[in-house]
Amino acid sequence: KIKSVDAMAAYFQGELLNQQKKRPEANAAWQAAAKSAAATVKADPTNATAQFYLGAALVRAKRFEEARTALRLAVRGGFDEPMVNHQIGLSYMFGKKWKEAKDAFDLGLSVDPRYAPMYFYRAMAWDELGRKDNMLIDMDQYVKLAPNGPDAGFAESVLKSSGR
Repeated sequence: KIKSVDAMAAYFQGELLNQQKKRPEANAAWQAAAKSAAATVKADPTNATAQFYLGAALVRAKRFEEARTALRLAVRGGFDEPMVNHQIGLSYMFGKKWKEAKDAFDLGLSVDPRYAPMYFYRAMAWDELGRKDNMLIDMDQYVKLAPNGPDAGFAESVLKSSGR
Protein backbone atom coordinates (compact mmCIF):
# COMPACT_ATOMS: atom_id res chain seq x y z
CA LYS A 1 0.00 0.00 0.00
CA ILE A 2 1.37 3.44 -0.95
CA LYS A 3 1.42 5.86 1.94
CA SER A 4 1.15 9.64 1.81
CA VAL A 5 4.64 9.89 3.33
CA ASP A 6 6.00 8.64 -0.03
CA ALA A 7 4.33 11.58 -1.76
CA MET A 8 5.67 13.98 0.84
CA ALA A 9 9.23 12.70 0.45
CA ALA A 10 9.04 12.88 -3.34
CA TYR A 11 7.56 16.39 -3.20
CA PHE A 12 10.35 17.70 -0.97
CA GLN A 13 12.94 15.93 -3.09
CA GLY A 14 11.54 17.93 -6.01
CA GLU A 15 11.80 21.15 -4.01
CA LEU A 16 15.43 20.42 -3.12
CA LEU A 17 16.33 19.52 -6.71
CA ASN A 18 14.60 22.67 -7.94
CA GLN A 19 16.69 24.79 -5.56
CA GLN A 20 19.77 23.07 -6.98
CA LYS A 21 18.59 24.12 -10.47
CA LYS A 22 18.09 20.48 -11.50
CA ARG A 23 14.76 21.11 -13.21
CA PRO A 24 14.27 17.79 -15.07
CA GLU A 25 15.01 15.82 -11.91
CA ALA A 26 12.74 18.09 -9.87
CA ASN A 27 9.91 17.60 -12.36
CA ALA A 28 10.40 13.82 -12.19
CA ALA A 29 10.23 13.92 -8.38
CA TRP A 30 7.05 16.02 -8.47
CA GLN A 31 5.51 13.59 -10.96
CA ALA A 32 6.38 10.74 -8.59
CA ALA A 33 4.80 12.69 -5.73
CA ALA A 34 1.60 13.24 -7.73
CA LYS A 35 1.45 9.57 -8.71
CA SER A 36 2.00 8.38 -5.14
CA ALA A 37 -0.48 10.84 -3.67
CA ALA A 38 -3.09 10.02 -6.32
CA ALA A 39 -2.81 6.33 -5.46
CA THR A 40 -3.24 7.10 -1.78
CA VAL A 41 -6.23 9.37 -2.48
CA LYS A 42 -7.80 6.69 -4.66
CA ALA A 43 -7.53 4.21 -1.78
CA ASP A 44 -8.62 6.76 0.84
CA PRO A 45 -10.23 9.98 -0.46
CA THR A 46 -10.37 11.33 3.11
CA ASN A 47 -6.56 11.34 3.48
CA ALA A 48 -5.98 15.09 3.80
CA THR A 49 -2.18 14.78 3.73
CA ALA A 50 -2.27 12.88 0.46
CA GLN A 51 -4.72 15.44 -0.97
CA PHE A 52 -2.32 18.22 0.01
CA TYR A 53 0.74 16.62 -1.60
CA LEU A 54 -1.30 15.73 -4.66
CA GLY A 55 -2.32 19.37 -4.95
CA ALA A 56 1.17 20.69 -4.28
CA ALA A 57 2.70 18.37 -6.90
CA LEU A 58 0.01 19.35 -9.41
CA VAL A 59 0.82 23.02 -8.83
CA ARG A 60 4.38 22.26 -9.92
CA ALA A 61 3.05 20.32 -12.92
CA LYS A 62 1.05 23.43 -13.89
CA ARG A 63 -2.24 21.55 -13.60
CA PHE A 64 -3.73 24.38 -11.60
CA GLU A 65 -7.46 23.59 -11.52
CA GLU A 66 -6.82 19.99 -10.48
CA ALA A 67 -4.32 21.22 -7.91
CA ARG A 68 -6.77 23.66 -6.34
CA THR A 69 -9.45 20.96 -6.17
CA ALA A 70 -7.11 18.62 -4.27
CA LEU A 71 -5.91 21.44 -2.03
CA ARG A 72 -9.45 22.48 -1.11
CA LEU A 73 -10.23 18.86 -0.24
CA ALA A 74 -7.10 18.80 1.93
CA VAL A 75 -8.20 21.79 3.98
CA ARG A 76 -11.73 20.37 4.30
CA GLY A 77 -10.09 17.21 5.62
CA GLY A 78 -8.25 19.17 8.30
CA PHE A 79 -4.88 19.84 6.66
CA ASP A 80 -3.02 23.00 7.70
CA GLU A 81 -4.98 25.90 6.15
CA PRO A 82 -2.06 28.35 5.72
CA MET A 83 -0.02 25.72 3.88
CA VAL A 84 -2.96 25.03 1.60
CA ASN A 85 -3.52 28.74 0.93
CA HIS A 86 0.19 29.14 0.19
CA GLN A 87 -0.03 26.43 -2.49
CA ILE A 88 -3.27 27.87 -3.88
CA GLY A 89 -1.56 31.25 -4.07
CA LEU A 90 1.38 29.70 -5.91
CA SER A 91 -1.01 28.04 -8.35
CA TYR A 92 -2.43 31.43 -9.25
CA MET A 93 1.03 33.04 -9.40
CA PHE A 94 2.39 30.39 -11.75
CA GLY A 95 -0.70 30.97 -13.88
CA LYS A 96 -0.09 34.74 -13.77
CA LYS A 97 -3.39 35.45 -12.02
CA TRP A 98 -1.97 38.04 -9.66
CA LYS A 99 -5.11 39.28 -7.90
CA GLU A 100 -6.22 35.72 -7.13
CA ALA A 101 -2.72 34.92 -5.87
CA LYS A 102 -2.73 37.96 -3.61
CA ASP A 103 -6.17 37.04 -2.30
CA ALA A 104 -5.05 33.47 -1.50
CA PHE A 105 -1.99 34.79 0.36
CA ASP A 106 -4.23 37.30 2.19
CA LEU A 107 -6.45 34.44 3.33
CA GLY A 108 -3.50 32.36 4.50
CA LEU A 109 -1.96 35.28 6.39
CA SER A 110 -5.29 36.02 8.08
CA VAL A 111 -5.05 32.54 9.62
CA ASP A 112 -1.31 32.65 10.36
CA PRO A 113 0.34 36.09 10.13
CA ARG A 114 3.77 34.57 10.88
CA TYR A 115 3.87 32.40 7.71
CA ALA A 116 6.88 34.20 6.22
CA PRO A 117 6.93 32.79 2.65
CA MET A 118 3.45 34.12 1.98
CA TYR A 119 4.70 37.67 2.57
CA PHE A 120 7.42 37.14 -0.03
CA TYR A 121 5.07 35.72 -2.64
CA ARG A 122 2.34 38.23 -1.89
CA ALA A 123 4.99 40.94 -2.43
CA MET A 124 5.61 39.48 -5.87
CA ALA A 125 1.89 39.62 -6.61
CA TRP A 126 1.69 43.20 -5.34
CA ASP A 127 4.55 44.10 -7.67
CA GLU A 128 2.71 42.64 -10.66
CA LEU A 129 -0.42 44.51 -9.60
CA GLY A 130 1.53 47.78 -9.68
CA ARG A 131 1.47 48.30 -5.91
CA LYS A 132 5.15 48.87 -5.09
CA ASP A 133 4.22 50.37 -1.71
CA ASN A 134 2.56 47.15 -0.57
CA MET A 135 5.30 45.06 -2.21
CA LEU A 136 7.94 46.81 -0.07
CA ILE A 137 5.89 46.38 3.11
CA ASP A 138 5.57 42.65 2.49
CA MET A 139 9.25 42.24 1.53
CA ASP A 140 10.17 43.98 4.78
CA GLN A 141 7.87 41.71 6.79
CA TYR A 142 9.34 38.64 5.08
CA VAL A 143 12.88 39.69 6.02
CA LYS A 144 11.81 40.37 9.62
CA LEU A 145 10.20 36.94 9.95
CA ALA A 146 12.76 34.96 7.93
CA PRO A 147 16.10 36.83 7.96
CA ASN A 148 17.85 33.64 6.83
CA GLY A 149 15.07 32.44 4.52
CA PRO A 150 15.82 31.28 1.00
CA ASP A 151 14.63 34.56 -0.52
CA ALA A 152 15.95 36.92 2.19
CA GLY A 153 18.94 38.08 0.14
CA PHE A 154 16.73 38.98 -2.79
CA ALA A 155 14.21 40.71 -0.54
CA GLU A 156 16.95 42.70 1.19
CA SER A 157 18.37 43.84 -2.14
CA VAL A 158 14.90 44.99 -3.28
CA LEU A 159 14.47 46.91 -0.02
CA LYS A 160 17.95 48.43 -0.25
CA SER A 161 17.43 49.56 -3.85
CA SER A 162 14.19 51.26 -2.80
CA GLY A 163 15.97 53.23 -0.09
CA ARG A 164 14.62 51.24 2.87
